[in-house]
Amino acid sequence: MGSLTITHKELIVAGLVTVIYLFTGFTPNPFAWPGQISNRIALTETIQPDNPQIEEFNAKFEDYYANEFVPLSSFPSDPIELEIYAVGRFTIQEIEYGEDITNYLSWDYRPSLSEVLNRGSDDCDGRAIVACSLLTFRGYDSYVVIGKWHAWVEVHLEEGRTITILDEGLQDISPWYTKYNTEKIDFQWLTFLDLVLHNFLLILLFEKIIIIIYSFLNQNRDFYSIYAVLIALGLSPIPILILFSLMRP
Repeated sequence: MGSLTITHKELIVAGLVTVIYLFTGFTPNPFAWPGQISNRIALTETIQPDNPQIEEFNAKFEDYYANEFVPLSSFPSDPIELEIYAVGRFTIQEIEYGEDITNYLSWDYRPSLSEVLNRGSDDCDGRAIVACSLLTFRGYDSYVVIGKWHAWVEVHLEEGRTITILDEGLQDISPWYTKYNTEKIDFQWLTFLDLVLHNFLLILLFEKIIIIIYSFLNQNRDFYSIYAVLIALGLSPIPILILFSLMRP
């Protein structure tokens, strides 16, 4: 049976895998890695108010806002705030929620604006990029905010007022580690390092499980031992998927 002691080699491997995850989101297609790395580093370029597709998206919003939008009783009466909330509702309506594993076969895919609009489906970060690009196009001081487990949009108004646009039904905001618009990036290093450590420990645990199973197979080659391991492997995707789902911001 494999030792529960963690070796330096295992720590190095887990560290390298963590770096790969942070820069590629475990996207399996290596040809997509340059774009993934760019979208994680050049954050300000992911918000594209000058993209021609945003102009088309804005035209659709104008029609929606004039003819379809019905504000909820909880919405503010201030026309500026109401328009901002309408952008959020419109984005949710037009961009269907879809997990990255379904859309891109990736654990944490960072899409471009065009990818989201062309597909018409993405998770919270894709929706945030679209909503922020539209709000910026319409002249608002808006930001994409990336938290440990979620992404959303903030709009800064005069007199220090801030409006937060969340996915429908989500009221809890996780601690954020980066907030950006087309011009600047704010970063909270402690939150980011906490996220990195969290991911590293989960990857190290997964790595250790694989090593222990491999060692067990090598040392116990009789039929019943292999049969038991196969049963364990058959059940293992459940906790493994849970572990990796916790890694996703």
